[in-house]
Amino acid sequence: MNNIRSPSTVFNKWNMILNPTNRSSFMKKRLLSAFIFVSLVFTTVCHQTVAQTQPFPANKTYSYGTMPGNKNSQDAINNYNTWKTNYVEACSNGRFRVKFDNRSQTVSEGIAYGMLLAAYSGDRTLFDGLWNYYKDNRNGNGVMNWKINGCSGTAGANGATDSEVDAAMALIVADYQWSTSGSINYKNDAKALITAIKNFEVESGSYVLKPGDQFGGSSLTNPSYFAPGYFRTFATYMNDTFWNNVADKCYVVINNNLSVNNAAGGLVSDWCTASGSYSSAAGGYANGGRNYSYDAARTPWRIAVDYVWYGNASAKTYSKKSSDFVRVNLGGSQNVKDGYSQNGSAVSNYHNSTFVGAFAAAAMAGENQSHLDNSYSDLKGINDANSYFNQTLKTLYLFLLTGNFYLPGSGTVVPPVNAAPTVSLTAPSNNAAFNAPASVTLTANAADADGTIAKVEFFNGSTLLNTDASAPYSFNWTNVAAGNYTITAKATDNAGAVTTSAAVSITVTAAANAAPTVSLTAPSNNAAFNVPASVTLTANAADADGTIAKVEFFNGSTLLNTDASAPYSFTWTGVAAGSYTITAKATDNAGAVTTSAAVSITVTAAANAAPTVSLTAPSNNAAFTAPASVTLTANAADADGTIAKVEFFNGSTLLSTDASAPYSFNWTGVAAGNYTITAKATDNTGAVTTSAIVSITVTAAANVAPTVSLTAPSNNAAFTAPASVTLTANAADADGTIAKVEFFNGSTLLSTDASAPYSFTWTNVAAGNYTITAKATDNAGAVTTSATVSITVTAAANAAPTVSLTAPTNNAAFTAPASVTLTANAADADGTIAKVEFFNGSTLLTGSVNTSAPYTFTWTGVAAGSYTITARATDNTGAVTTSAAVSITVTAAPIENPGNDCITEAVPVAAQWVVRNSWTDQNMGSKAVSTADALNIKHRQWGNPELWAIETGKAISVVSGQSYTVSFDFKNDAQTPVTSLEIGFATAEAWNGATLDQPAVTVSGSIPASFTTKTVTITAAATGTIYLAYKLKLNGQPNNEVNVFIKNISVCSSAAASSSAARPAAPAASNEVNDLLMGANPFADQTTVEIPYASTTSVHLIMRDMNGLTVWESYSLQTNQKIYLGSGLPIGTYLVTVSYDGNSKTFRLLKY
Repeated sequence: MNNIRSPSTVFNKWNMILNPTNRSSFMKKRLLSAFIFVSLVFTTVCHQTVAQTQPFPANKTYSYGTMPGNKNSQDAINNYNTWKTNYVEACSNGRFRVKFDNRSQTVSEGIAYGMLLAAYSGDRTLFDGLWNYYKDNRNGNGVMNWKINGCSGTAGANGATDSEVDAAMALIVADYQWSTSGSINYKNDAKALITAIKNFEVESGSYVLKPGDQFGGSSLTNPSYFAPGYFRTFATYMNDTFWNNVADKCYVVINNNLSVNNAAGGLVSDWCTASGSYSSAAGGYANGGRNYSYDAARTPWRIAVDYVWYGNASAKTYSKKSSDFVRVNLGGSQNVKDGYSQNGSAVSNYHNSTFVGAFAAAAMAGENQSHLDNSYSDLKGINDANSYFNQTLKTLYLFLLTGNFYLPGSGTVVPPVNAAPTVSLTAPSNNAAFNAPASVTLTANAADADGTIAKVEFFNGSTLLNTDASAPYSFNWTNVAAGNYTITAKATDNAGAVTTSAAVSITVTAAANAAPTVSLTAPSNNAAFNVPASVTLTANAADADGTIAKVEFFNGSTLLNTDASAPYSFTWTGVAAGSYTITAKATDNAGAVTTSAAVSITVTAAANAAPTVSLTAPSNNAAFTAPASVTLTANAADADGTIAKVEFFNGSTLLSTDASAPYSFNWTGVAAGNYTITAKATDNTGAVTTSAIVSITVTAAANVAPTVSLTAPSNNAAFTAPASVTLTANAADADGTIAKVEFFNGSTLLSTDASAPYSFTWTNVAAGNYTITAKATDNAGAVTTSATVSITVTAAANAAPTVSLTAPTNNAAFTAPASVTLTANAADADGTIAKVEFFNGSTLLTGSVNTSAPYTFTWTGVAAGSYTITARATDNTGAVTTSAAVSITVTAAPIENPGNDCITEAVPVAAQWVVRNSWTDQNMGSKAVSTADALNIKHRQWGNPELWAIETGKAISVVSGQSYTVSFDFKNDAQTPVTSLEIGFATAEAWNGATLDQPAVTVSGSIPASFTTKTVTITAAATGTIYLAYKLKLNGQPNNEVNVFIKNISVCSSAAASSSAARPAAPAASNEVNDLLMGANPFADQTTVEIPYASTTSVHLIMRDMNGLTVWESYSLQTNQKIYLGSGLPIGTYLVTVSYDGNSKTFRLLKY
């Protein structure tokens, strides 16, 4: 049995932890493909419309490993054609997509697999269309979003690394096949994609391959994405040893995983950490990613590629482990199953290409020809044409096994070698001469035939002068000293190849240096100054053949200052008394020095005059009120210097210091008292003078209380509870500010407001009389209380709520066990509804209390009887209103007794069925639905693998020990089929399934996706009433909605066959039509008709409504059999025609 594999899971922010939905039903589409076959030595596909390097099939013999002795490239061709016909669909603008398990969607993995197959088979049109589709659906990191809806529209965001590495390898093959001719530059695109993988899908610093561009690394990786053979090819193609490190890291992680988990053979887990242990981040995958399942199954194939391409020793060791596991542990390829725990025990029971083919690839390094040949035959014989994943991988495996999945170039030749760039110096010319200090412009031409120039570097000998990353390539080399120089240009292309230009020699010669000129322009010779002197020195300096490097000022031989730029000057301050000789020394850019003529100066000492100072404010005996703000101002001067500072004093206490005119200080917060104020001036040489004294008096002032009045509400205002009362007040303070206003009810503080306008909204005020005041406090603490304002709040009468039952209608009828939905409308004019309760008579229905709208309750399992239903509404104040009563009747479901006959249902009625399992699938979309000709049982996507369907609305009376034959027509789901079907007699419905009177019976035979009659025999375990129960089993959680159909249900007792033999002979043929045995007519639920006849023959029965529309028809009925009519049909009149053995009769039935 072959297995259709669910899509390989791509882990993202949203796929493992978020819900596993985001899928929808889809319309199946199929691409009609036509292939022309030409018979040469064997049949090959004819799609090679463009010349290519390696025609298909290549039939290569790899440099390493063993090839199957029974290989045939025609097997690869046939499977490629099947894959292309079943899974390739054309989009617009020349794009192609590969259809996923859900045919309306495409995953990036499928696009990359398709690119590999198209590149190796030389199918350039398909390759270009797939690659353009990939590029159309890339994210900002340059990798394809992992799932797409049809031809466009992202269904799953972010990249999956396995698709990126396969797509990059396919682009390298395409570059080898078709070079860069045409609309796509395969080389540039390959290098761009490999760079994106390096930047976003390899963990920085560890070389661990991440499973996507947005997650994973050492904490979570997927060994089935490891393609070390590809990575060695990337290293050569990109001239980047980084990829050799990634390849080596693959084996470190794989060996860690096998060792840590004591794995059998090469059974790696689907997911793991870089240390090999299971990852907590893989909790959203089946078994936490711990098994060798549909991800890990690809690992032997990827490692086998590394061995046959490069002969890597680690690849051979791993491949032999995998091959020996199948050959020795399992006893051969034919025993391979589709999933193992790492200890080697099978966890699934299917035999398919995904697992068989990967192990067959490993056998190429297994050193056992017979096992390899048997594995090839096993793979070839599996039919997986209807499984996207299995058929795609089978085709890739066959390409490898038949020598058509080769390292581009040949079995062992690496991809095309990168052509080195060209470069030449265009300036200066060889042997050019320059004068120092020289300015030399270097220019170069550079080109790359098979890529681009990454940079051009200019060198003097081995010394790098400059790097230029874009044309035109040039550099201006300035201030070149005298000497001989050898100039080269070195070009590096985008692949890292380097070419150095021919050398150019230049000479830079030195010119004789002229000494600079310098003269002192100030001070003048014999100038005189007083101490402390400030002497400004200035000089003129020039250099005829260069520049002035510096000018230095000297006192004798003592350097005073150096100035490196004109104007050359220095202010020499604090010069003491004495005689001085001043010179200026100029140095030019070549080091020549010239000293100016000397200038003599004299500095003499002078006696210091004390400063003068007077207080200008306040005036003497000025008076102030506390807290006072007193501005102190003073005038100060120094005849022979400057004022260093002026200090203000209260007595001997320093108040403030001011270092610049105007001299003042604002003395604030001065308390009551008498004060003596002075100002003290200090000049630049430290002489001090104190001003005349000024006396002032500060007296205390009395605080004025604030004023306050309530402006709202008005006195004696009236309100209705619950009241909202706005309190407002005006407050002012003549000699200060208002600190706060408080609002009181009596002595109870209601609120405090610290800023105008002063207000407070008092809400939910209960009924009563209130006395309101406002109290104002000023900045000095004085308090004033306003006049009181009285208000009255009166209670408002509560209005009772309103309530009415809107469903069910009065006198509605139901069939037991009934499910009755109760709904009510409730409102409260002056409040809110607190709750609505539903009652049967005076009994509160359990679980029926609703505290919020909509008010509804589903009363289930209602037994037969008459009921009076009411709804009771309670408002927020406790007022209660009861709705008008509604009467309903629940009648017992008819109990059918097969007796000596058969109970039949042509079209089962959905209302009589329930679905149940241990999950809450029935609350999430799993249900029974009526269609025109059958009952449709629906099971939700990602539901439980098991589901019960129970016909609780139709009871059947059975006798203990009596055998009953149950037959029915069953149609399976085509996409996600039921794999097992069981039938049982249920005595009751449980929350998680059916309560059976004995174990269910398994339906034998296949279960196709077309109506097929199924029959089982069940012996009743006890006498009583039972219900038919169907148990549907699936192979795991369904990844799509499941739809199965049932019709023409028949339950016959074992006595039915023998009873016909004991039946009296029918009347003569001429009277037979008039002798039908009719049941009740009119009838409520269903009635019967029986056609007595001398022999058992088939009956055609057709039932029409009064519009002439056929409501039921059957060709499988017989004479001498009780036929049940009318179940599930609406009330009305029907015409029934029975035809048998040349006889026909039409009669009328009335259902009420």
